[in-house]
Parts: sequence; structure tokens; C-alpha cells
Amino acid sequence: EKVYQFNQKDLSGLKPFLDEWQIIAKDFSIDAPEQPGAVKIMTVHKAKGLEFPVVVYYTDEAVLDSRDKETKVWIPVNPQRFQGFKALPVEMKVLEQSSNEVYQQIYQKAASEKTFDNLNRIYVALTRAVEQLYVITYQPPKNPKNLKVSQIFKDYLTLRHTGFDGENFEYGNPVRRNQKLESAPTKSGIAKLHYQNWQLRQQDKFLKINTLSFERWSEQQQSAIRHGMQLHDILSRVTTVKQWQQQKPKLLSGLDVSLQNKIAEIIEKILNHPDLSLYFTGEYQILNERDILIPATQGAFKQKRPDRLLIKDGKIIIIDYKTGAESSQHSLQLQNYAAYLSQAGFEVESKLLVYLNDAVYVKYV
Repeated sequence: EKVYQFNQKDLSGLKPFLDEWQIIAKDFSIDAPEQPGAVKIMTVHKAKGLEFPVVVYYTDEAVLDSRDKETKVWIPVNPQRFQGFKALPVEMKVLEQSSNEVYQQIYQKAASEKTFDNLNRIYVALTRAVEQLYVITYQPPKNPKNLKVSQIFKDYLTLRHTGFDGENFEYGNPVRRNQKLESAPTKSGIAKLHYQNWQLRQQDKFLKINTLSFERWSEQQQSAIRHGMQLHDILSRVTTVKQWQQQKPKLLSGLDVSLQNKIAEIIEKILNHPDLSLYFTGEYQILNERDILIPATQGAFKQKRPDRLLIKDGKIIIIDYKTGAESSQHSLQLQNYAAYLSQAGFEVESKLLVYLNDAVYVKYV
């Protein structure tokens, strides 16, 4: 549709379109259709907290690949040689090739954390399906430079199922239920696995993992968790009242219709709350979900991420959103954020916990 609209202008050609795309891409979105038979395409990150009757997941990635190693980590350096800086960001791949023992330790720690994040993402992808999950991948190479996700699937089948011959394994009933599960199963499990040689590229030889839903909580608890996650996701993209009014349809477009009105109502209560409205006027520098880097050991850094920071005249206001009941841990978390920011040179003006339930309640810490 965007290409068609562009072609109606006087300009045409690939380069002019790519130049314009650089400008409009950050504000561009596709409304997900809700009618039966529609297919939603999204990243694994965007699928967090959601579930679907059928999920198709494509992966040909390594557990830790070259792109991951472009991630920058902080390393200690001599301040006298680097204009007073005690630490500098360096790509992981540079540290991997270093013979310095400290740098190697920093690399190993960063690589472990990145691998853990990637495995968590795979877990999220594999647990979004209620009825059927299709995993599309390739036969793993014999001597891979980096461990492939497909190798994990193959190793699992080899170790856990004696009937797996290296290429083909079937278990369970592939027929869709086509109805909502009446209750959560008492036991999580794989209902069907089907592994084939992907290089044959035949339609009937795709890897299929057809699962029962991985229910860990009651339906009511799961609904509350999904609601909280979706609300936090949208709030992370709201900066001012004006921006909300202009982009409201876009911000809500990824939600189920049943949730759109409920979440919009809560957000507007926040924007109009007497203790909060000032913080959405544009008078402050706004940082939503920005990491605070905290020195740890051996030059490494930990990360903390407040929901919203507002900066003006060297002073900072911390806002954190919560759903559910109050907890003393919430206040402690905000106090820790304040301590870290004070160490960074900011004067902390206010610390606010905003509880987002049927009513919006603001607690000053």
C-alpha cells in the first residue's frame, strides 16, 4: 500500500522510495485484521503475553551468532590514557579475540547472558500456541561454527525419544480441536513432534510441534498478566498527551478489540490525573524504559530500567507503573533507582509509584 501511494507521486524508483522510507518507517504500522482466517505477523518480542490457536515459528538462527557479538559491553580502561574515562563500550567480538584475561572473563559473562536471553526468546516462541505449533527450520550442519537452534531440537529428540531415527519422529494427534480449551491441563507436554530433513523441501516433511497449552496459572491469572504486560508496552511508547491523541489508533492497533477500550480508559485516567498530568505536557525531557548502567565487578555493568524518567534543570523525576496490590518491594525498587541516579549526578526531585487497576492510584515514595 505504501509503495502504491508513493508511485502516485511525481517521484518514482527504488532509491527515492528508500529515502522516504527512512523518514516514515518509525511512524508506520500495519493494523492487524481481526476477522476469521487472518494471519498476524509479529516478532517474538511483540508476542510476549499473547497466545494464538496456531503459531508458525521460523528459525535458522544460532544460539549465539555474529550479530549478537556486535553487542557492546563496557570494559575498564586506564583513565589517564582515555581522557579520564574509566570504562568504554567495546563490541563482544573484539573481546573474544583478545588475549587479555580480564577481557576474556567479561566476554564469557556477556556471551552467557546473551545466550540466556536468546534461549528465553525461543521459550516464548514455543509457548504462544494453544493448539498447534509449527517450527520451520533446517537440518543442522555437521560442524557448525556456532550452535544452531535446530541442533537443540534434534538433540532433544535423540536423547529423549528412542523412536527417533535422526530424521523422522511422530507422536500424538495432529487434528485441531477447533474449540477453546475448557480447562488448563494439569500437566504440560508435547502432543506431537514431527522431524524431517529440511533440505528435501517437501510440504509434508516440515517439522511440526503440536502442543497442548503450557498453562501455569488459572485463566483469570493469565488474563491479568497479559493485560499488565500489554498496558506497560503501550505506556512505554506514550510520551505526551498530544502524541497520545495523534497516535492513539496506532498505539492500540496490536491489541485485541476487547482490550482496546479498557486500556485506553486507563491511559486517559493517567494523562488526566491531577498528580500526573504535568508530566505528559512536554515540559520535561522524557526517557521511557531507558537502561541505567550500574558498575558491577571486573568492569562489567548491570542494567536497571525504570518505566519513565523526566528530566528538567538537572533534576529528575522517577515514575514506575505497577498492576495489582501494593508491595514494599515496589518502594524499595524506586529507592534503588533514585540511589543509582544520584550517583550519576542527578538530583532526584520525586519518586512516584502509579498503580494501574480499576482506579489510578499515585503513591509518593
